[in-house]
Amino acid sequence: MVEFISHLHKYKYRVFGLTAASDIMLPQLFETTGEPDIFIMKGEVPEEIDSAISKNEYVQVSGSELLFRITGVGRYFISNGKYIVVKPDSECNEQLVQLYLLGSAMGAVLFQRGTLPIHGSAVVIHDKAVIITGGSGAGKSSLTLALREMGCKFLTDDISALTQDNDGIIYVQPAYPQQKLWKDSIEAMGDDVEDLTQINNRKDKYYYPAVQGFCDHPVRLGAVCEIVPQDGDVTELRTVKGVEKVDILMRNIYRYQLAGYFGNGQAYFKKCADIANSVSMFRLFRPVGKFTANEQAEQLIAKAVF
Repeated sequence: MVEFISHLHKYKYRVFGLTAASDIMLPQLFETTGEPDIFIMKGEVPEEIDSAISKNEYVQVSGSELLFRITGVGRYFISNGKYIVVKPDSECNEQLVQLYLLGSAMGAVLFQRGTLPIHGSAVVIHDKAVIITGGSGAGKSSLTLALREMGCKFLTDDISALTQDNDGIIYVQPAYPQQKLWKDSIEAMGDDVEDLTQINNRKDKYYYPAVQGFCDHPVRLGAVCEIVPQDGDVTELRTVKGVEKVDILMRNIYRYQLAGYFGNGQAYFKKCADIANSVSMFRLFRPVGKFTANEQAEQLIAKAVF
């Protein structure tokens, strides 16, 4: 497999600070040149992982490999932070293959390479990156879109890959210029979905382009903002201090269960503690069932002073 992959140069893309050589077209990504860091291909994948630490019907994982299956999509094999092999189901379309490739599979690659992935989008406010995180349905994408509409540059959707330079400075790596948004969020911002591509496995979710205003270089992390939906009518941004800052980061690590397999859980705790000590942290309380993304964005821009 390695000998074959080493000659794989059909496409070359840049994503999360990595150069990817791929035989799968990924139109969301920017093409690039240079030596590949990772290799992506369609091919046969193993039925089982030898010496699996954990396994069930859908996922098998060892210290350096991950095998997962998505019903109706296919099987993905990720190894050593370098190789992604996909065996799509015969009836699956390319969009769904790409969805899990750029999501769960890339998240595993980041873990295997020692990069900390936070579950959240990132934009640039006052020349620093701000990660918008929170639970499923919290409103991360809606707030990110509102910030984009107010002139903030866009870095990444869903996964924020954090790297650290030799001076200990934390950066957010750019992903690709596309968001995944619910129909009601798009319409609430005055747009429509008529010309957008629907995400096949989500009835009311669409791919929303972000080419205009996309930031294609790493940006120093300035803050993390966790959205918390709550009853009531008040939108309120509060500063978080102390150990709560670490709790927010640990709680919002992307696919956190993988951290214990691809590294030392204590190492990820230390990474989060280092980040918490060097950046601002906010918790944004927003009313349930009421669209307040613009108000949230205004408060965050006003308060995010680094």
